[in-house]
Amino acid sequence: MRNVSLITISLILAQIACFSQSIQLDEIDDFTGSRKIITSPWRGKTIKPSDFVDVDKSLLVNTSCLIKDSITLHTITLYLMSDVGCLSKYDGKAIILFEDKSKIEIHQLSDTDCDDSPTASYLLLSRDEGEDKSNFQSKIEENYSHIMNHDITKIRVYGNKYYKDFELNLKSQDILKRHFSLIGKQL
Repeated sequence: MRNVSLITISLILAQIACFSQSIQLDEIDDFTGSRKIITSPWRGKTIKPSDFVDVDKSLLVNTSCLIKDSITLHTITLYLMSDVGCLSKYDGKAIILFEDKSKIEIHQLSDTDCDDSPTASYLLLSRDEGEDKSNFQSKIEENYSHIMNHDITKIRVYGNKYYKDFELNLKSQDILKRHFSLIGKQL
């Protein structure tokens, strides 16, 4: 009887570990005093099919947080195994679609990437919302709160040639919540 209980507990813990994210980096810059926390986009040393968040197995995600003084910037990094042309720092964007049909547009912060499998980091607000410096932080927090309270069904990523819709698989619809929650535990 005791062995059955131990086996059951081991299986439950293994299942939890299978779906858990981990912190890839948590450091404070000696020169600026800013803190950077980044989650890992996959579990283990190599990418496995179960690490992909979409039904086509062509999208990986992770999140990060940069804290400096009273400003907290949340970002999402998307790793595409799909051709959309270049992901441009000048006009790159993605749109997150939630189960309730609400949407959040996010804009690219990272450098332009024209690889066959491009990667880009996005700030949790649109380019237009980023222009309003007086409302910048509150809009990021509003979008962050929306992500934490709603499940995601699709992410549309715009490249310079095409866009691609990534339909999230059922186990990944709360992926950003899990990543951001992990960062929240570090704060």
